[in-house]
Amino acid sequence: MILSHLELGSLGMDRGAHLLVKRALRNIPEGAQLQVTGTCRNLGLHLLTWCRGQGHHYDPNTNTITRGSADLGRWK
Repeated sequence: MILSHLELGSLGMDRGAHLLVKRALRNIPEGAQLQVTGTCRNLGLHLLTWCRGQGHHYDPNTNTITRGSADLGRWK
């Protein structure tokens, strides 16, 4: 279930898009999905590696991030 959509335009993860993605994920519950679109050439690859490091799941076929629980567990 996609709850939110984030349009990054030409902004890449190496230019600060990770901050926008992180903020958007903060506003949705664990297990919910965020659809991310943009025109940056390597966005899919960067999202895949960023999500893996942050404990989220990225589906390149639908450009959706499923929020994981790793960031919530760090504070417990």
